[in-house]
Amino acid sequence: MHSSAKNINIINVKITHKTARVPLMEAIAFKDTRSALKAIRSMENVDECVLLQTCNRIELYIVSEKGEKVAKRAKDFLAKRAGTLAEEASKAIECSWNGDSLRHILRLTSGLESMVIGEDQVLNQVWDAYLEAESAKTAGIVLKHLFMRAMSVGRRVRKETGINKGAVSIGSAAVELA
Repeated sequence: MHSSAKNINIINVKITHKTARVPLMEAIAFKDTRSALKAIRSMENVDECVLLQTCNRIELYIVSEKGEKVAKRAKDFLAKRAGTLAEEASKAIECSWNGDSLRHILRLTSGLESMVIGEDQVLNQVWDAYLEAESAKTAGIVLKHLFMRAMSVGRRVRKETGINKGAVSIGSAAVELA
C-alpha cells in the first residue's frame, strides 16, 4: 500500500475531442477495457487506475507515488496504440496530476468539459468507468473517494445551477437550432 499520503499523486492522462481528430481517438480506443485496466495497473509504480472511454475522450486516472514518471509512461502507452499516428497522438495527449487532475474530473462530472456543456450522460459514463475498474480490482481507496466526490459534485452542480437544462446533447442542440 502507500507508505505516506503526502507521496500520493493522482494523475490524469487524456486525449479528447478538444485535442484530437476522431480517427486518432478510434486508433487509441480499447476494445477490451478489463485487459487495458490490467495492463495499466501492471505498469511500474501504478497503484490504482481507472479508464474512462467515451466517443469524446479516453482518460486514465492513476494513483502513484511517481507522478511525472508514471504520467509519461502512461502517455507513451496511449500514443503507441495509435500505430502510425503515434506522433500525432503524443502531441494530442495531455497529462496532469494532483490539483489539476482533481479540477479536471470535477469540471468533467459537472458537464463543463463536454462537447455540449451540461450534458448528463458523462455522469453515468464516469461512474461506469469507476465501477469497471473496481470490478477489475484496479481501483482502490484513493480513486474510490475521488470518483465518489466527483459524482457528488456533478450532481450538486446540476441541481443548484440547472446547467443540464435545455439542449444537453448534440442532437437536441441541432433540433433547437432548426
